[in-house]
Amino acid sequence: MMLLTALCVYTAIFASYITTSIPSLLLALFLSLLAVHHLRLEWKQGLVLFVITGYFISGCLLASNVLVFLKDFRFFFGFLIYYLFLVLYKIDRVLDVKLFRFICYSIVLEAVLINTFIDPSWMPNFHLSPSGSTGEYTHLLGWYQRPLSFAGNTSMSSTVLIVLYLVIDVVHPGHLSRKDAFFLFISICLLSSGTGIFLYLIVMVVRICNQGGNIFAAKLVELSCALLVLGDIYGFQRLSIEYCGQILTIKVAEVVNAITHNYHSPLLLFFGHEMIAYTPSTSSDFGWLTFMTESGILGIVVFFLSMILLSRGSILKLFKLPMFILFIGSLHYPGLFSQGGQLLFAFMLTKDGFLDHNEGHPMRLQPSILEPYG
Repeated sequence: MMLLTALCVYTAIFASYITTSIPSLLLALFLSLLAVHHLRLEWKQGLVLFVITGYFISGCLLASNVLVFLKDFRFFFGFLIYYLFLVLYKIDRVLDVKLFRFICYSIVLEAVLINTFIDPSWMPNFHLSPSGSTGEYTHLLGWYQRPLSFAGNTSMSSTVLIVLYLVIDVVHPGHLSRKDAFFLFISICLLSSGTGIFLYLIVMVVRICNQGGNIFAAKLVELSCALLVLGDIYGFQRLSIEYCGQILTIKVAEVVNAITHNYHSPLLLFFGHEMIAYTPSTSSDFGWLTFMTESGILGIVVFFLSMILLSRGSILKLFKLPMFILFIGSLHYPGLFSQGGQLLFAFMLTKDGFLDHNEGHPMRLQPSILEPYG
């Protein structure tokens, strides 16, 4: 069974390389059904089940194209399948340093390959335009091609990698070494995502401040500002004041456009654009806005209500920083809604807020109300 749970985790994290998330979701659902008799629902979980069922049935009945609604629902609420899976199976031993290092090695390897021996379009995670003539070519500094990596997008890969690092640091305290911190730094540099660099700097500042290094944190902020200026001077687009300003302007315009053009009826206001769409919208450069326009006010409310009710108190006690990074990172590309992001999100929701240091397990979390299987 341990092998199947590990397979479920790895196929979720590396879904972009196998070009589909279906194997991980089906495996999680299958394993959950095998152990469903071990479930012990508390009233909060029962309420979430009732609300989600009502929202799902309503969406299916109101949608012009049910298949579009189902694909969007899987994209935005797929974490619920992982939540069910994770209250029945422990994956603490799978989400470990070995997985983190394996991901970092894969980023380095992909970066070397696509900049030397192979064309990036040969990679399974490479995205072509609808015409098939262009794709995710970047040519930073005139020559460097960024690896899209395990999430199929540099921003989402950076976000999920940073969150995984922080989650491992909580679940397996003391297991991450300076070498792993270096691997994280190198991986973020190779991915060269403006979002990833920004999130990495946030983590560094927060952790330094938590250790009492407020002066050093201030110097790090000053260094970050200096890097933005240098990015402007030397034309490094992803790390420049001009680029940050352009991104902010675009995001504001997208919000204004969404408010003025997408909510001209109560149906679209409450259930979102997916009610009348003929193609799913699961890819954008503004994750939260896409969620709001596609699923409407009701979808957003159901999502956060589910998060609050399903959380075991761990978000504020244990996973405050990784959850913040996951949510902030999704203001750009939707790292939260990638398969790796959904898995980590569900993992954080299922954990208790109290730690129990048991022999043979450096940090074992208290048994859940939904009794774990195995």
